[in-house]
Order: sequence, then structure tokens, then C-alpha cells
Amino acid sequence: MAGSITTLGLGSGIDLQDMLEQLREIDQETVTRKENQVTGLNDKLTEISTVSNKLFSLKSAALALSLESNYLTRTVASSNEAVATASVLSGTTVRSASLDVTQLATSSSWLAGAGADSATEAIYGEPIGQISTNSDITNANTTPVLTTGQAFTVTYGDNDPFPSTAITINDGDIAAFDADTSGALSLDELAAAINGDAANVEDVANLGASLTGRLVTATVASDDDGNYYLEITSDYVGASGGNHRVAVTTNDSVLDFTGSTKELTFQLGGTQATDNALGLGKSFSITYDNSGSPVTMTIDAADFAAADTDVSGYLSFEELAEAINTDTENLAGSGSGHGAYVWATVETDVASGNSYLRVVSDNGGAGRDEKVTISASDASLGIVSDSITSQIVSSLGNTFTVELNSATTLSGLSSAINDATDNLGVTATVIDDGSLTGSFYLSLVADGVGEENRLIFPAGQSYLDLLPMVEKQGNNTSLNAKFLLDGINFQRQGNTFSDVLTGVSLTLEGEGKSTITVGSNNDQIKEMIKSMVTAYNEAVQEVKSNSSYDPDTEEFGILADTSLRSLSTVLRSLMTTTIKGSNDYISYDYDPVAKELIKTDTNIYTLFGLGMEFERDGTISLNEETLDAVMSERAEEVEAFFLGDPDGGITGFADVVNDMMRTMTGSEGQLVGEENSVQDRIDALELKIEAENARLDKKYELLAKQFIELDRYMNQMTNLSSYLSTQFDSIANAWGGGSSK
Repeated sequence: MAGSITTLGLGSGIDLQDMLEQLREIDQETVTRKENQVTGLNDKLTEISTVSNKLFSLKSAALALSLESNYLTRTVASSNEAVATASVLSGTTVRSASLDVTQLATSSSWLAGAGADSATEAIYGEPIGQISTNSDITNANTTPVLTTGQAFTVTYGDNDPFPSTAITINDGDIAAFDADTSGALSLDELAAAINGDAANVEDVANLGASLTGRLVTATVASDDDGNYYLEITSDYVGASGGNHRVAVTTNDSVLDFTGSTKELTFQLGGTQATDNALGLGKSFSITYDNSGSPVTMTIDAADFAAADTDVSGYLSFEELAEAINTDTENLAGSGSGHGAYVWATVETDVASGNSYLRVVSDNGGAGRDEKVTISASDASLGIVSDSITSQIVSSLGNTFTVELNSATTLSGLSSAINDATDNLGVTATVIDDGSLTGSFYLSLVADGVGEENRLIFPAGQSYLDLLPMVEKQGNNTSLNAKFLLDGINFQRQGNTFSDVLTGVSLTLEGEGKSTITVGSNNDQIKEMIKSMVTAYNEAVQEVKSNSSYDPDTEEFGILADTSLRSLSTVLRSLMTTTIKGSNDYISYDYDPVAKELIKTDTNIYTLFGLGMEFERDGTISLNEETLDAVMSERAEEVEAFFLGDPDGGITGFADVVNDMMRTMTGSEGQLVGEENSVQDRIDALELKIEAENARLDKKYELLAKQFIELDRYMNQMTNLSSYLSTQFDSIANAWGGGSSK
């Protein structure tokens, strides 16, 4: 304490320190009373804040009821979730629809038509070509590969049932094709010798005509490292099996051969006749042999423009066929079919539904004098020979290809398909059906469902002779989901879609019938109404418990001397507000008996219409049965009651409450006014407390100094008294002693 000296009084022997503290304690009572007042005011400030929070809760509840979006929330239910499940968007029209699912969208699948004895069995089959494997031939013109005294034989066919043909390159051929007279043939010279050998002639009687009139064609090519190799391939369209087997035997020490690679191409999703085929600016030409006087027909810009009827910048297969068949150069022919050189038709595979373009000789012959070839610069088109006189043009969109060689096994092919970087969604599996022999099969399944994911093999593709594939799921039937909605037939690519029932996403789970029902989310609105009532009750109880008289303490609540003591009455009046009704829910019907108009009004005007009841303590309860009935039968009227109609000048009940709470809790509102008033009183008291403490500190600082002087003076007096007493005692003793002598 200011002015306190712990040794005060030692000099006088009087407890001056205690006297000083007692005096300060008496003077401090004035400050203590003010501090107690501040504590009470702070408690009041806290309680006002509590009431304010309760009103904010009521405001939030009313705000939720004033938002139109909350009334747009919908529920959706399926009467049979084993058939379909559903989700719904806000604002979706309330309705129900009957659903009859007749087929789920499924995945396309194929299975090998013949089984292998093990997963490691080679499936390459008979080689229809041979390719040299040497990697050290860097010059195809000079490096010797076959020298005088050596022989090189290409054997075509397996001698069953037709005789095979041997194409042998020996010394006579070496001499004939050894251009640089080196006594040896280079790769280029060997290829020329094979292609020009007298035995290399098509077997028309047994095998029919080939593309070139030869059995095989030898070509020289180079790899990425600049090394050259020789490839010998069959010249027959669709060659496969032992009749077209190509084998090489040689006693030279330079060349080694292995079977040429084979390709297996997969396509996802079929092509329709109206799908895009040829893009603008892409070249497309057809050459017809015309008995050795070739004629080339080109789809030029003028042909393209004439055929592109929808000006899309693309020709569909149908439009491309029309452009070919009406081409002036083509119509200069005299074919027996249509008076042209070639004729184009759009064909559709029955099983897969895949469409493609076929271009054939218009004379209908099968010889090389009617040979048809096609070239195109559009990389999206695949062109394969169906025969010498027939070419197939198909779309290569959504395709990928895997290569096989003579070492490829069944499991190896499965891995190649699954690991292909451009695999568009096909899973290959080797399955074992448990048979004693031939139990291992290749299974192919599209990852997706529906026709857009149908797995097909492009038209004209040569399948592996040891791996004939048979379509299983989707064979001659659609892969799409099929269903009836309110009696109307639909198909969809997948089992989940949102474009049939507006605002509703459906997922088909199985075949059968179900009813899809979209409803208003009445339960959500009911909970929001209950939340508003709860917020009101909490606010009223908070005010009442802190402003009314308590007979036990014989005191009024902390808010009794504030304007908030009447808040319960204000809130009660607010909750009984009457809202103007909408003409939308008022109708008149003529009563022919009474000969008058009978008015029907389904508007809700107050909360009483929703089952509100006041309790004796001022709180509100809701009659659940009444509320449920109103929500079930008059949901639109409930919405109108809370939202009002701004265009019609009607303020909804929710906005009335929200606006009132905004006013009361706002910066200019009653709650803030009370808080400011209390805070002003606190600030004033704290200033007085500060001033009073300063005054007392100064007073007792001075008083302490005076007490110190008093103590010092009394100490001096005590010392003087003690001195005098000693002197008097000495004199007395002296006198007494002298008289005794």
C-alpha cells in the first residue's frame, strides 16, 4: 500500500503502520463500492451479449426460411433399388415416373474359338512371310549375302492338299542378277532375283489370283539404326494357314530368317454410315487396272464440295460412296454393273453393326485386269484388300494394334494387349476351362459398356489362323441399356444417365420395374421451422430468467433495469404477425343450390396455421400432427407464407422476423444501445475509481510521512525522558550517598 513503511512505530512503540492501514481500508470502501458496481455492470454486459447471440440465432433461422433455394431442395426415391437408384437436382419438378428396365448396358466380349494346351503355347500359326534377322548389313547394294555355289529357296505352301512351290535362287540366278559381276548377290539383287524367278507365279488353279501375279514379293528395308533386312511376304489377300505358308532354306552363312510379324487390330465403338470418313483437303484416289491401261480417279475439291451436303468439312461413308459413284472419270468406264470402272457401297456388319465402304470392280471379275487399289492421305482411314478387285475402307478411329512374332505365346499376347500404351479400354485374360486338352482360351472384354465401347475387328482384317475369335456378349444384339420410362422406349450407352428425366440422374441396377418419385423436401422445411421456434424459445427464456423477480433471492434479474425487460413481449407480438395472403391460393366455385360463389382460401396467414401454440411461460410449441398435415397438403402455401411475394408487395413472415432481428441487433439497434449505455457507465466508474485511488495514494503518502515524523519525535521524547530519568536517578543516588557519610 502506498505510504506503507514496515518499521513505522518502532521509535514510538506504537503500531502506527496498523493504524495507517486501517485508515486506508476505511477510505477504500468508497472505491470498493464502485468496483463492485463495475463487476455488476460487466455481468450485465455479458448477459446482454448472450441475449444478442440468442437473437442472432433467431435471425439465422428466419434467414434460412427466407431463402427460396431451400424450398427448391428435392428428394428422389426408387420403389425398387434393385432395379434403379437415383439422385436429384434442386428445383426439379415434383413428379413420379414408371420405369421398366429390360436390359442393362453390358460390356462387349470375345472368346477364342479354339483352345490351347497351355498358356505358354505359341499362337503365331503358319508364317505367311519371312524376315531376315541379321543386324550387320549396312549396305543393301554391295554387301554380299548369297555367293556362287550357294542356294536360297523360298517354299510356298505346305503341300497339303495342294502341292507347294519352291522358288530357288542358285548359280544361274546369281549370274543373271549379279549386276556388278562380283560373284555374289546383295540384298537388293537377291530381292530382284526372287521377284523375277520363273517359279514365283500365282497358283490360280488352287489358290486363285494374287495381287501381283506372284506367290511372294521380296522387299528390302532398313531399321532405325540403318541396318538393312529382307522381307518376303505372301501376295495373296487374306493369306493364312498352311496353303500360304512361306518358308526359307539356305546354305549361305550370312542370312537368318524368322517369321514376319503379324498384327491384331482392335477397335472400340462401331462406325456408322453417316460417320465422318474423309476430311477436307485430304487426298483420296482409286486406281483401276483396266486390263493394263490403268485409270486413276481422284476425289478432288469439286467432288468433295458437291458431296459434302451438310457443309461439315467431312464426307461420311455414304457421301464418299456417292462422290465415287458420280465421279466423271469413273463414269467414263463401261462396267457391266453400273456403267463405271468401280462401284462403291456402304456395308454394315450384321453382328457388330460396324459400317465400312467397299469399292469393287464394276465388271464383277476377279482377275488382275480388274484390280482395284486405293490410296488416301487421311490417317483416320484404314484400307485393306478384300480381294484383287475389292478394297475395304474403314475408320481407324478408336483403334490400337499389337504385333505378334513367331515366339508370341497365348499369355504373351494377353500381356501385349493389356500393356499396349495406346490400349483404349480392352482387357485380355487367359482362362482355363478345365478341359483335358485345349483348355486355355484368350478372353477379350471391353472395359466400358454400351455400343460406344463395342469391341470389333476392323473390316478386312486377317485374323490369326490359330486364334479365331468368336463374339460372345453383344453377338447380334445391342450392348446398350434398354428401358421404358412412362411407356416410352429408350436406349442409353451406359447404366448411369441424366438426360431422360429432367433433373434426375438414374443408375440402372438390374432388370425389372420401379417407380421414380421426385418430391419436395418437406422434412428439411419442417426442421427449419422447428429451429426458428427453438431459437425464439431460448431468447424468451433467457430474457425472462434475467429480468423477472426471484422470490428466493428477493431480487430482480440483472436485466430488470434495462429496456430488454420488455423484449419477451416484443418477440411474442412478432411471432403472431399476420401475413397478407396470395390470390394464387384463393378460388371461387359457384354453388348452384345456394346460387352463390363459395370462396376457398388455403393461404396460411400466421404461425398458428402451422400448429403454433403458446405455453404459459411464454414459449412456443408446435403441434406436430398439424404441421405434418399442412406440409403434406399445402407445401406451396407454406412456402408462400415464409417467402411472401415481392412482386405482389407481400413480405413473407421469414423476412419480417429477419428484418426485425437485423434492426434489434444492428449497430443502431436496441441491443447495441444497451451495451453502449452499460459500457459508458463502466467507463465513468473506472475513471472515478482511478481518480479516487490516486487521491488516496497521495493522501496516505503524506500521512505516512507525518506518521514517520511523529514516530521520530516520540522516539526523541522517549530518549530524552530516559536521559533525564537516568540523571535524576544519579543525582538522587549521589545525594543519598553524601548524607550517609
